[in-house]
Amino acid sequence: MGNVLLFLLELVLLLLLQAIAAMARSDTLHPHCQASCGNFSIPYPFGIGPDCYRDKSFEITCKPNIDNGTIMPYSGGINSSLAVFGFSLSQSQATMLKHLSYRCYNASGLMDYRSSGLNLTRTPFAISATRNKFTAIGCQTIAYVNGTNGSYVSGCMSFCNKLDYSASGSCTGTGCCQTSLPENLVDYNSQFYSRGTNDSTWEFDPCSYSFVADQDWFKFNISYLKGDYFKSQFRQGVPLVLDWVAGNVTCEQAKKNATSYACRSNNSDCSDSTHSLGYTCNCSQGYEGNPYLDDGCQGTTSFIYNLVIVAQ
Repeated sequence: MGNVLLFLLELVLLLLLQAIAAMARSDTLHPHCQASCGNFSIPYPFGIGPDCYRDKSFEITCKPNIDNGTIMPYSGGINSSLAVFGFSLSQSQATMLKHLSYRCYNASGLMDYRSSGLNLTRTPFAISATRNKFTAIGCQTIAYVNGTNGSYVSGCMSFCNKLDYSASGSCTGTGCCQTSLPENLVDYNSQFYSRGTNDSTWEFDPCSYSFVADQDWFKFNISYLKGDYFKSQFRQGVPLVLDWVAGNVTCEQAKKNATSYACRSNNSDCSDSTHSLGYTCNCSQGYEGNPYLDDGCQGTTSFIYNLVIVAQ
């Protein structure tokens, strides 16, 4: 029994040393690659600078936010306006900030407006149908979202004659409405049907808003109907979750080309995407880290439990 305990203590020490080494290891492709931008870590296949990302679709530019000067990562080249504030390798998702669409009115009619859309055609990204919803806010608001190629149209309506008729936390058509999105949506525009010229709701609710955003993030508040509060509060955008794939072929096809195959770690598994043509990589069971890097997946301390059971 003493020998078994000594063996287990040595194993614990070894695994702890491996964990410390794994934490110290960069999540970038090469040592010279920038590992973070502001407060955000940049994991490969994303990267900043030449030879640091898988392909141009995963290029990240680090630059100041135009509204407040905060250094943030942006998806794409130097002219990109799509800020990124979250990467998930295990879920193959990235969370980005996307501007609102809005139309604001006064007694004379339309006063201020903006139309916001996104086109991800010919990229490895798609708008996540499981994480996002199309949302509209306002009284006398009919908003719709459509694919830029005309292949998809949906929308919702929101009405209220008084603010008292709306309730915070509810988004069922009174002050706020939502609808689901289709799978594999890669482009959209968010627009409105104009309010009528006789509409007087502008006096207490001057603006209509629409956007595609993370459904877990959004919680309707009645204050969003007042003035231009919502537009001012989220002038940098709302969180939009994108799914991505490492390549636009199946795992079976990808494995035939060792040079371009994305799952580099020996302890990684390939999975065909469930939302579009392509594949993603994850560390094998009992391992964690970055499957897109050589030796990126390292063993976890969960192995200790299994070995203790075997030893007993």
